[in-house]
Amino acid sequence: MKQSIDFFYRVAKEAKLAEDENGNPSECYLKIGFNLKDPVSTEEAEVKREKTREDTLKNVAELLNIDTSLISIVTEEEYLTETEVSDGRMWEVLTARYFSAIC
Repeated sequence: MKQSIDFFYRVAKEAKLAEDENGNPSECYLKIGFNLKDPVSTEEAEVKREKTREDTLKNVAELLNIDTSLISIVTEEEYLTETEVSDGRMWEVLTARYFSAIC
């Protein structure tokens, strides 16, 4: 049973929300999570995620004050792969949980 639903996004470097080690604009990743009132099965959580994904994308763009064209929905696997440390380099990560931004 799941008690939350998470959404994962890649924010394009053109949004200018992150910089690489040289100060150049860089893409970054965002995780948004929602608590559910009642626990649901994994399958039900996926249905809810699919039903709300476009509205959530629009809300994230509004929250970040950027155009929706600068945000892409990614899988949890891509998010985890791209935000882990590798070769001494770590992507900038924006993490927002329940719309409380932690940067």
